[in-house]
Amino acid sequence: GGELVPRGAGLSRDNPRVAGVTEQGGPFAIRADWALPDSAMPRLIDLERPKGEIEMKDGRTIAVIADSGRMRREQKILVLKGGVVLDTSDGYRVETELIEIDFAANTANGPGPVTGTGPLGEIQAGSFRAIAGKDGERNGQIWFENRVRLVFIPVKGGD
Repeated sequence: GGELVPRGAGLSRDNPRVAGVTEQGGPFAIRADWALPDSAMPRLIDLERPKGEIEMKDGRTIAVIADSGRMRREQKILVLKGGVVLDTSDGYRVETELIEIDFAANTANGPGPVTGTGPLGEIQAGSFRAIAGKDGERNGQIWFENRVRLVFIPVKGGD
């Protein structure tokens, strides 16, 4: 009578945490409200309300949250979907609907429309991609592409 039990149903975990180290040696951690692995030795892990944090070699941190996520464990790829918000400790925020983070390559791609805000103003673009600095010798870079609009916020004097 157990045919209707979905595979992996017993593996759902509340408040799971995945931690590791990127190729450049920066620690990262992913938390979620719950996780559903596809098997006992999972290749895919579905995440509800995932939150991720990566610490860069230069001391900056990047935090990201989303409605849902899927970790492809062997490839070290995390796909985040729905209400994705990425914040950096130096004051940048990127909002989009889909981001794919490759922890092995230290890259992030957002193929859909994206809004970014930072110290210089606001940017809107059709897509973006980012790469973390290699071995701390240079800072990470973010490229905004496709129909880019930049709105500079005037700097207030004397605050």
